[in-house]
Amino acid sequence: ANRPQHTSSCAVESLIRSIWKQDPDQAIRIAWRESRCTPTARNRSGASGLFQLMLPLHNNLFLAVGCSPTQWADPTCAIEAAWKLYEGAGWRPWAL
Repeated sequence: ANRPQHTSSCAVESLIRSIWKQDPDQAIRIAWRESRCTPTARNRSGASGLFQLMLPLHNNLFLAVGCSPTQWADPTCAIEAAWKLYEGAGWRPWAL
């Protein structure tokens, strides 16, 4: 397979593939870049989880997928919330 080298070490790759309906390879690359695919990753600015969603700014995304914002480190909740963000904004929130 012609996959980027790093995705083989993304522990949540299959979960991302099961939730992300368009271009899951790009979603995996972003999860790797943002958090090294570590669900509990946080930074000082409040960015949290696999896709470094901003809390409390993105609390509504977690609520929209039936999760609590306190579940930001739950891989399924984080991926579903990030997918919701992608549906509304495309890749822009993760643009470099």
